Amino acid sequence: MLLITESMSSNTKMLLQASEPILAYMLPVLLSKIKSDSADIRFLSLKVFTDIIIQYVHDDSVYDLSGNSQAIVDGNDVKVSTQKINDLILKNLFPSFNIILADNDPVPLFGLKLLSAIVDRNPIFVSLLKSFKLFQVIWEFYVVNHPRLNRHTIKILKTMVEAKELSF
Repeated sequence: MLLITESMSSNTKMLLQASEPILAYMLPVLLSKIKSDSADIRFLSLKVFTDIIIQYVHDDSVYDLSGNSQAIVDGNDVKVSTQKINDLILKNLFPSFNIILADNDPVPLFGLKLLSAIVDRNPIFVSLLKSFKLFQVIWEFYVVNHPRLNRHTIKILKTMVEAKELSF
């Protein structure tokens, strides 16, 4: 089933047309699999979730932060889909992020890629990282030769510094 979902995640047109049921049903299930005992299921679930949510947060017909968008764009209620994405991130993803970052490779890489895209698109989430105790964890990756130090980590740290939220 995850392999079918992974194939779907590369079909942008289908993802955009079916964003409401995907947000309501598929993405919460994928996030619930992050706590699976199987490393393969954890990885594939996070990978597919990352692939889909990154497309959604970068498409104004699905995710709009301005609040000035039309209520309906291409048959999609943008205000509702934006709220669903924010809720998924805050209620399902962020509480599991310490598990993601502590997992075996390549799960943390996809977690950092996802977090980088989220805070890049919506810097308001940077201040929320503190309440989930993720600041210190991510900051600890900023060490030469640390296995989690990559361009996504640098991008997250840059956004944290620019937001002036760096107090531990």
